[in-house]
Amino acid sequence: MRTRGDKGSCSCKAEIQGSGSIAIDQLNSDSKQRDEHIIGADYFDAEQFPTAEFIADSFSGLPDKWIEDQAYPFTMNGKLTVRGIEKEVTFTGQALYTDNQIKLSSQTVVTFTDFGMVSPHSIVLSAENDVNVHLELVLR
Repeated sequence: MRTRGDKGSCSCKAEIQGSGSIAIDQLNSDSKQRDEHIIGADYFDAEQFPTAEFIADSFSGLPDKWIEDQAYPFTMNGKLTVRGIEKEVTFTGQALYTDNQIKLSSQTVVTFTDFGMVSPHSIVLSAENDVNVHLELVLR
């Protein structure tokens, strides 16, 4: 699933801090029927919990001095809140400085049960409990 309803902020003073949120009703899996079901009360409950939020507590592996077009492995620890339930998570990924921007690409795995949900299923199909969360940030 993807979303186009995201927003966030980042501060790069002595320490990097960051936070962001996505609008749950903007999740998009290329199946309107599935999307309507997953954002409904049985799962993400977008009406009661319109956003999912992430607050980064710490970063490791980022350089003191950036080199153009050099990729750096990094980790980002923080709190992910979905349906009002907060969970500590660690994202791992790559950071790249290019064209006066820092591009961060990272991922983590959470589960539906981490946030009080049962993995989606029907008589014919079922989904895994694991949810791969990908985070792409561009810092300008």
